[in-house]
Amino acid sequence: MRKSYFLTVIGLLLYLSTFPNHAGNYGDQPERTFILAENITAFKSSQGAISMSFGTESTFNPASTQDCAVAALDAAHFIVVYTDLGNSSKGTVRLATVNGNSISWGTEIIFNTGQTFDISVTTLDDSHFVIAYQDWSNSYKGTAIVGSVSGSSISFGSEYIFNAAWTSEISVTKLNSSSFVVAYLDGGNSNRGTAIYGYVSGNSISYGAEYIYNTTTTAENSIIAFDATHFAIAFRDTDNAAGASVYGTLSGSSISYSSKSAFNTGTTYYVSATKLNSDQFIVAYQDASNSSKATAIVGSISGGAITFGSEFIFNGTSTSYDISAITIDESRFLVTDRDNWWKGTARVGTVSSTDISWGTNYEYTSSNPNYNAAVMLDPTHFAAVYAISSGYGTGVVGLLVEEVITWDGSTNKAWNTASNWSGD
Repeated sequence: MRKSYFLTVIGLLLYLSTFPNHAGNYGDQPERTFILAENITAFKSSQGAISMSFGTESTFNPASTQDCAVAALDAAHFIVVYTDLGNSSKGTVRLATVNGNSISWGTEIIFNTGQTFDISVTTLDDSHFVIAYQDWSNSYKGTAIVGSVSGSSISFGSEYIFNAAWTSEISVTKLNSSSFVVAYLDGGNSNRGTAIYGYVSGNSISYGAEYIYNTTTTAENSIIAFDATHFAIAFRDTDNAAGASVYGTLSGSSISYSSKSAFNTGTTYYVSATKLNSDQFIVAYQDASNSSKATAIVGSISGGAITFGSEFIFNGTSTSYDISAITIDESRFLVTDRDNWWKGTARVGTVSSTDISWGTNYEYTSSNPNYNAAVMLDPTHFAAVYAISSGYGTGVVGLLVEEVITWDGSTNKAWNTASNWSGD
C-alpha cells in the first residue's frame, strides 16, 4: 500500500531530498519525498495499516434479542436499542459506558410497551437521541420518540406517529441537533420508498409531509446525512431486487430527490451506507447475484446526482450477512458482518478516488452474531452490538491501532535502510 508520511520537524530546515526505496522497507513502494531537519524524532503514517483488537464480549440483554441498533453519544457512551423478545417484544434501550475496552450497562428502559420492530436510532447531541420504529401493537404504524440522557438515567417524551399505516424497513439519520429524516417502506401506499422530515423541540416531534423516493416496493433502507439539508438513501428496489440510491435535498420541510442511481444490478441484501465526506459515501451489501459475496462501492455526489465507482469485494470466500458500515475518517471506513462460518468479522477499507483497498479481516465473535450494528466512538474505538447464538444481546469494543513508524534521527540520505525503520 502506498503510504503518505508526515514528519514532525523540530529545528532548522536543511534540505528537500528524494529517497529511493530499498529492499526490506515495507515492500515495493514508489520513491518518497521528505523534508529533513536536524532533529526529527518520530512520525506516523497517515494511511498506514490498521490492526484491531477487541475487549471481552458483554451481555446487555440476557434473553432473545432482535433488531439491534446503536448510536454514539460521545467517546465513552453509546445507546443500544433493541426488541426484547424475552419481554413480550417490547422496545428497550440501555446506556453503555466504555472504559478502555470494557463496557458497563445502565438499567434497561422500555420506550414502547407494545411489540416493537424495525428499530433505528440516531443521536441529536450528547444527551438526546431519536428512535424510529414500527409499533406492531398499534397497527404497525411508523413511530418516533425522543430520548434524553441525564447522568446514567434515560427519559422519554411522547410517541409521535410519522406514518399511520404499515411501516417497515425503517432508517433514521440526524440532520442537526433539532431535526432528522426517516426513510421507510409505506405499506399504506403500495410499499413505496418514502421519507419524512422531523423537527424536535424539547421532547416533542413535528413532521413535514411524506415524499416518495421510489415508486416501487422498497426494502433494506439505509439513510445518511451529509449536512442539515442533504442526505442519501441506499436501498433494495424489490421490483428487480437491485441496489439503488437517491440524493435528497431539503427546503424547509419539503424534500426533493435526484434520479435513482443503481449501485448493483444484481440481487442485493443487507444494505448499509455511511458518509465519508461532503461528496462521497460508502454502500456495503451482500451481492446475492455474485455468490452472496460481501461487497462495497463508493458513491460520489456531483451537481445533485449520484455516480458509483467499481464494486470491491471484502469477503470473497464466504457468504456475508448482517453488514454494518461505519466511518473512521474522510477516506477510511469499517465494515462488520457475519460470515458463512457464523463468525462476526471486521475490516477496514481505504478509499482513493473511487477505489477501495482492504485491510486484514479480524474476528470479534465466534457466536453466530445476528442483527449486527456498529458505531464509531472516537478515531480509534468502535462498538459492535448483536444477538449471539443463544439469542442474548451482546456488545464488544474494538480498538484500532494504526501502524507507527519511527526514524533514528539521521540526516544523511543513507538513513533509508531497513535497519533505520521500525514499526508496530
